[in-house]
Amino acid sequence: MFKNIWDRKFQSKDWGKYPDLSIVRLTKKRYKSGKGKKVLEIGFGGGANLIFFTLENFTTFGIDVSKNAKKQAYKNLKRVNKKARLEIGYSNNLPFEKKYFDLVVDCECLYSTNLKIFNETLLEIKRVLKPGKIFITKTFASGSYNDGYKKIRGGNKIYKNKKGFIKRYMNISDIYKFYGKYFKIISIEKEERTILSRKKKIKEWVIEMQNVE
Repeated sequence: MFKNIWDRKFQSKDWGKYPDLSIVRLTKKRYKSGKGKKVLEIGFGGGANLIFFTLENFTTFGIDVSKNAKKQAYKNLKRVNKKARLEIGYSNNLPFEKKYFDLVVDCECLYSTNLKIFNETLLEIKRVLKPGKIFITKTFASGSYNDGYKKIRGGNKIYKNKKGFIKRYMNISDIYKFYGKYFKIISIEKEERTILSRKKKIKEWVIEMQNVE
């Protein structure tokens, strides 16, 4: 079901032309050039961030559950004459060897997984990321638009809409509880913007972490 939701989304939407500015900013902060370095994006979608990484000379990898996302990403990469290795699969079972990547990025992918898959994915990221290297994630914050879906169970701040789509909204304590268990948190920034003529707010965390053994 989860896979089918994203296949339908990427069949109807033309995403992947413009990279996320937060990902650009933090990547450039850490790496002046990606030459000789490998990056993995989890949930690459239409490939916008992949294009940015390839233009920065990273050896670029991605994994996504949607075959339509993969088609769209390859189309967008071809448009700029760039290549990346893209896999279809799940984030909690990464098909890469341990200590392989210099950078792992999640740009609002893991927010839509349940807690079991979320924790398993963080362990997988820790496994494939080289010691001392960086994991960047962007995820929705508590109080953002649509925060308030019916809770599935417990107090874990996971919500589910009528179509079965899961979203997770985090506060500061959630960040340290979940991410801090596996990584050293370097920085936490919060971004806010309005939509619907300033009637609603989108609130997002941008978190930079280091893999420590």
